[in-house]
Amino acid sequence: MHDFLKQNAGFLIAVGGGLLVSVLNSEKHSVMVAITRLAAGLFCSVFLTDPFLHYMELDPETYRNGVAGLFSMMGYAVTRFVANIDSATLLDFVRAIRGQK
Repeated sequence: MHDFLKQNAGFLIAVGGGLLVSVLNSEKHSVMVAITRLAAGLFCSVFLTDPFLHYMELDPETYRNGVAGLFSMMGYAVTRFVANIDSATLLDFVRAIRGQK
């Protein structure tokens, strides 16, 4: 366990910092919102960092901690957006990707 913490200290600090920034900058301050933000941020940073680095062909030794911190900050926003998406929002999103107004 000590070796795991020693090897992944930068990753854990980046994720913890991203989660702290996300919780402190939230519009609503409640225990449930904080727990939801923490869960979404942890999920996104732990499970999406390495696939993103692989897809973008980035060096994990250089970019892993920074990308994990960013994913932990944006995790709640992305999951909230996906959970609340409706057909009009989805249609606007597709139009924006296609370059239409």
